[in-house]
Amino acid sequence: MWCVFLHIAVLSDSHGSSLKVEQILLKEKPDCFIFCGDGVSDILSFCDKYPEVYCHIVSGNCDRVDNFPLYKEFDMCGKHFFVTHGHMECVKSGYMTITMRAMSKEADILLFGHTHSPMSTNYGGIVILNPGSVQNGSYGVIDIEESSGNVKCFLRNMKEII
Repeated sequence: MWCVFLHIAVLSDSHGSSLKVEQILLKEKPDCFIFCGDGVSDILSFCDKYPEVYCHIVSGNCDRVDNFPLYKEFDMCGKHFFVTHGHMECVKSGYMTITMRAMSKEADILLFGHTHSPMSTNYGGIVILNPGSVQNGSYGVIDIEESSGNVKCFLRNMKEII
């Protein structure tokens, strides 16, 4: 995908909070959004209402939808993304396994959920983001400027948009 600047919303763990999903995405107006699992039905409800919005989706441990993978890799705006829910890597016990997997995939950006705890860091040249839980009002934003390769991550809470 060719781009100059990309504004991405990153969501996870909505667990039935489809209204919050809609509020976040209508406020952020992202070029695309990425969902890291556990609430795929909430995302499908949004996509039914707004089919023009581009998204990437992975399933989580609470999703009963077989149509979406547990892992997804793709390139956008010159960056290689690795996305998963995180339960298969036991992220509640630490981030080393998931980080090593992302490194083996030569990812620039690692996105995951499952813990419901927002976090953003860099490790070994990889931008790592867990947006937390939409159910708890948290989500992430990534802005990428292709010309500089600059990636900026932000953790946000719905309290900021209401």
